[in-house]
Amino acid sequence: MEKEKIGLLEIFITALITSILSLGGSYLLTKNQLSEEHKYWEKRTYLEHIDKLIEKKTKLYEEINRQVLSLEVTAKDYKLLYAELSLTMHLCKTTPTTCDDLTEVNKKIFQKKSDFQQDLNILVSKLQSLSFLFGHRVESLATPLLEAISLNSVAKDDPSDLNTTEYEKFYNKNFETIQEVKNAREKLLNAMSDEINIANQYFFKNLHLQYK
Repeated sequence: MEKEKIGLLEIFITALITSILSLGGSYLLTKNQLSEEHKYWEKRTYLEHIDKLIEKKTKLYEEINRQVLSLEVTAKDYKLLYAELSLTMHLCKTTPTTCDDLTEVNKKIFQKKSDFQQDLNILVSKLQSLSFLFGHRVESLATPLLEAISLNSVAKDDPSDLNTTEYEKFYNKNFETIQEVKNAREKLLNAMSDEINIANQYFFKNLHLQYK
């Protein structure tokens, strides 16, 4: 009888130990699985964030590029109108009838100047967004671009032409976009492109996690 009790006790203890070990192993396995699952979703969420960030950066890149190009066209029109205004004012001194044209030319130049300022304000708002999406290197290139655009709104004199008539001299200028704007625009866009490419490389390198 005593032996039977000892045998039952041994069976009970063995079953208890087996149960504890089984539960412990199951717990550790579940904990490990949950940990791996957590890491997976954490990285996947991060990748989704990177994907959205790339999209926003690319959109801002395109908007800034488009706005700078628009400003170049507006600045050229403004400089041409200013030359027309200068010529009209000159003619007004010798031919009074041309003075009537001053009002119309002034309206055109005022409207074009307004268009330029409006385009510039839009660009400034876009450039202010750089600090939220890009690093300091990209952000630091915004100021030189704005300074160059400001310089571009003034026509530069071309070398004098001895055969130029009195009237033609008002258009003997360079109305094209100055090199400073082209250089500043290129530097900014290249820096933005570099950051976008780095983010793209990381995203595609870890893209398999999206389909695990």
